[in-house]
Amino acid sequence: MCGHRSPSQHLSRSDPCRPYRRIGVRPFINCCGTRTIHSGTLVLPEVRRAMDAASRFFVNIDELMEAVGRRVADLTGAGHAIVTSGAAAALTHATAGCVTGGDPEKALRLPDVRGMKDRVVMIGGGRFTYDHAIRAVGARVVEVGSAAELERALDGRAAMIALLGTHLPGSPVSLETAAALAGARGVPIVVDAASEHLMRPDPYLAAGASLVCYSGGKYLRGPQIPGLLLGEERWVRAAWLNAAPHHALGRGMKVGKEEVMGLLAAVERWAAHCDPEADRRRWEADLRRIADAVGLIPLSTQPTREGE
Repeated sequence: MCGHRSPSQHLSRSDPCRPYRRIGVRPFINCCGTRTIHSGTLVLPEVRRAMDAASRFFVNIDELMEAVGRRVADLTGAGHAIVTSGAAAALTHATAGCVTGGDPEKALRLPDVRGMKDRVVMIGGGRFTYDHAIRAVGARVVEVGSAAELERALDGRAAMIALLGTHLPGSPVSLETAAALAGARGVPIVVDAASEHLMRPDPYLAAGASLVCYSGGKYLRGPQIPGLLLGEERWVRAAWLNAAPHHALGRGMKVGKEEVMGLLAAVERWAAHCDPEADRRRWEADLRRIADAVGLIPLSTQPTREGE
């Protein structure tokens, strides 16, 4: 934990917060979770080592992403995977892939979607602030409020269905129902699960989603920059066509070899040591230690709503 000394005070070279304090930035104790505005997570030691090692060599990015995609797919049970510049970029790449269907000529035309499937269907109440990442492709969002409305919206212009993972438990249309309607018409489903834990098997893919987006800089404790796009191989590859280093809509959403390998290290650690209950106990112990250090009342020992 770093205190709140003025940047004008003498900074010891052993001060762990020196890199920030020397330029007048004050580190703080994060009690808000893994929010991007608060700089995400604290990366794992394995991640730091992987990024440092990756920074020392040149590689072909297409070859790297192919190999990492296969490795992540093997670890998660997904059909294929790519590392993106955050979960928001994963949404953009996924939308671009679904709109163009993996056609490289169409990819070069985005965000001009004339003559393409240009509508993205979302469930009312499940809209989220990051749907700008979807609309950036040039697609128009169409809201529906029931299974009947969803079925009518899945016409020849519907490129995909976009769902928010945390909204699905209270949604008027279940993922399973949406998948049944979409599957019969060849329309892919993308789920935004950016702020959720990675799981195997992935619950959204198992329920019929085509693609799912995760943040690498939250619960995985990977680098803050990258995200993951997992799912059916054909749709993942269509998305990758629109991502950097390719000269398409996503060219500006670049992710470096260091972040790619750092996120792979985080996923490998997750696969080897995934234990949500152990994580919870460790987090609670950390919070008690912080509370003791700053003189706050210790965490309540009362059971949670789930009886834990």
